[in-house]
Amino acid sequence: MPSWREPKRCAADLSDDPSTQHRLRRVIRCSFAAAWPQWQGVIELELEPSATVTMALRAARDSLAETSDELAGFLTDAAWEQGAVGIFGELCERERVLVEGDRVELYRPLQVDPKAARRHRAERLQSQKGRNPLTAKRPRRRSPAER
Repeated sequence: MPSWREPKRCAADLSDDPSTQHRLRRVIRCSFAAAWPQWQGVIELELEPSATVTMALRAARDSLAETSDELAGFLTDAAWEQGAVGIFGELCERERVLVEGDRVELYRPLQVDPKAARRHRAERLQSQKGRNPLTAKRPRRRSPAER
């Protein structure tokens, strides 16, 4: 066995090799998802390791602006700046630092408060039938023996 060893290659030597460029490029891969009337989908993003949710939103907005001119109204929506955002369905702050594989989601504001909508439906039914459908007793089902 020879006493000499092949010298180790340093990162500077590897930077010209295309197979190792991805490993040397310090990026994290994340995705952006949204479901709006104007656009629904997922965009894959490559960001720097210390990227925040705000940076991911900015990169996603830029990517969408490059793909279509029809999304101008969607891209200027206030939700991009102050709307609710989350990662995998959990609300989070815009300053949160992303990790590899995170999916940043931009949420639409509610059009109607669910409690108010239910209350409105109940009031409408009560006035139509003269009773409250939420508190009224239902007729008892007869057993086969009673029939």
